[in-house]
This record gives sequence, structure tokens and C-alpha cells, in this order.
Amino acid sequence: MGHEDVAEIDYCPTKCSRSYRLVILRKTILVKEGQRLLFPEIRYFFYLTNVDTMPPTEVVGDANQRCQQENLIGQLKSGMSCSSDP
Repeated sequence: MGHEDVAEIDYCPTKCSRSYRLVILRKTILVKEGQRLLFPEIRYFFYLTNVDTMPPTEVVGDANQRCQQENLIGQLKSGMSCSSDP
């Protein structure tokens, strides 16, 4: 098991006149083979939003829930079964 770190900054894209909130999630994943640790793997995820009322961890959770719903809708549209039942 690894850990997660969350940070946020104001970010103004080059062509925009206003700044947005950029939430950055860093996941440290411990890659193991059996019980032996091979190496830690670090992945970054970026969330650009204009919502200022949520804490950064809620922004990440909300975005992940929305992505899961979009994946479920995509699977249902393609005819894939979403359950593990036979």
C-alpha cells in the first residue's frame, strides 16, 4: 500500500483571462512481487476546476465518482456486462 498527497494552486491557462483552481494528486504505489518490494511508482493526476467551495480531497473524490459513472454508461452503451454475475 502506498500513500496519496494532494496540493492545489491557482493556474491561468495561456489563452484565458481568468485563473482556475488546479488540484494535483500524487499517488505513491508500492510495486511488489510476492512479499518483496520492487520499487515505488509515483503517478500524478491533475484536476482543473472553477469550484472554490470544496476541499481538495473532495474535488478528487467527486471527479473520480463522475469518471466511474461515465465508464459505467459507456459499458452499458457498448453492451458490456458491468457485473461479475454469469
